[in-house]
This record gives sequence, structure tokens and C-alpha cells, in this order.
Amino acid sequence: MIQSMFLQKQIKDSYMEMFSMPILSQSIHERAHYEQQLIEQIQNDLKRFNLILRRTHDQQ
Repeated sequence: MIQSMFLQKQIKDSYMEMFSMPILSQSIHERAHYEQQLIEQIQNDLKRFNLILRRTHDQQ
């Protein structure tokens, strides 16, 4: 449970940091590389902590 909460916070922090970075024309490739690394890190953490990521839908 604690690992799950830690991972959730880490993902949220990384997500917020990623989208708060300004996009400059010369850094688009760098940002794409950074985003790919972020996705790989999330996938590795999900495997390491044996977690399942599910989509949820708010029913209104």
C-alpha cells in the first residue's frame, strides 16, 4: 500500500513537471526523449512493484 502511494505520488510529480516545462522549437526532440524515458520508468515501476494500472470512468 505504501509502495503504491509512493509510486502514485512519483508519477503525479513527474507528470506535473513534464507538462510545466516550456516547449522550445529546438528542444522538441529532447522533450520527446524525456517523455519516452518517463513512460519507460513508469512501466518499470509498475513491474517492480507488481502494480496494475487501470483506466476508470466516472459515470454521470
